[in-house]
Amino acid sequence: MTDRHKISTAYLRLILAAEPNLWKPLSQQFGELSASALEQDYMDGEIADRLFPALESMGVESIALRFGKQIQLSSHGPVGFAALCAPDLRSALQTIAEYSATRSTIVTTSLVEDNATIKIINHVQSTNPLVRRWLSEISTSVGRSIIETIMAHDIGAQTSIHFDHPKPKYAHSLDKDLGTICRYGQKQNVLSIPVSWGDVKSPLSDQSSYLDNVAKCRSILLSLSTQENSVSLVRHHLNQFFSNRYAAYAEQQRTSNTGFHSETTQPPTLPEIAQELAVSARTLARRLEARGSSYKSLLKSQRNELAVEWLNTTHLNVSDIAYLLAYSEAANFTRAFRSWHNCSPQAWRKLSLADSRA
Repeated sequence: MTDRHKISTAYLRLILAAEPNLWKPLSQQFGELSASALEQDYMDGEIADRLFPALESMGVESIALRFGKQIQLSSHGPVGFAALCAPDLRSALQTIAEYSATRSTIVTTSLVEDNATIKIINHVQSTNPLVRRWLSEISTSVGRSIIETIMAHDIGAQTSIHFDHPKPKYAHSLDKDLGTICRYGQKQNVLSIPVSWGDVKSPLSDQSSYLDNVAKCRSILLSLSTQENSVSLVRHHLNQFFSNRYAAYAEQQRTSNTGFHSETTQPPTLPEIAQELAVSARTLARRLEARGSSYKSLLKSQRNELAVEWLNTTHLNVSDIAYLLAYSEAANFTRAFRSWHNCSPQAWRKLSLADSRA
């Protein structure tokens, strides 16, 4: 059993404000979409599985095309305001990635940086093809809007965009809207920008406001600590650990030509995460078990996903990936990877590279 994902009702309110004529037919189909329900902070992500096909049947081809420009950075609540007030673009993107769960547990975001690019990777936690397609497109549209807000100009064709879904019939319009020719049917949903943009200072940078909104994001995450969200929140804390570790690596690479040196600190333990969520370790373990999961399986899954992501999108060597994933030895990582995929990390990378050139 997986988590019952949540998504902020603010986005649906924006859609209905932009096109109020959709309200009546939607409210007739969905008893959950009462006026009082829309005043709540979140709606059940399961509604999206039914809501999106309903919107499509009403002539909405893509929410990214139809409503993408309605979603401003401030529409994302404290995480949006924190990004606006961050010192620079890199910090803003890291903030969005770290606290995206405050707006939706369906989409998670991670950053990968090398000497040439910063890659914003969106993972959509849904098996519904339409939900996956629409949310990957709107997440990319939002990411582009964040970048343009801080860069203070149209970023145009200087970006590269990959989607993991097949090319839709409205691809030409989407390419035009996003300002670049997108590639479809790729391994991941990726928005790539030049690495130099990461240092661009935010015109609205304010340290006090930034820290205040980050504190609000942490408070929201704590309030989401229920049995229904336990898997997502443990994944979030593990992802935060690995993201911070990668950020430290990327910073070291920017400021030094030496190899990566770091203490092999371990990921947060179950008791440590439970303390952050203000519950006992036993309670958290029980909640995970009720959702058909465990701390050990989530840690393995997170390491697996990141290993594949870094092998596919970076030039990191196997030893550095092992360190980033907090393995004490590269051999231990290689053994684990073989158990997941029946091949070595090096073989996986060669196959991935061959597929991308096909």
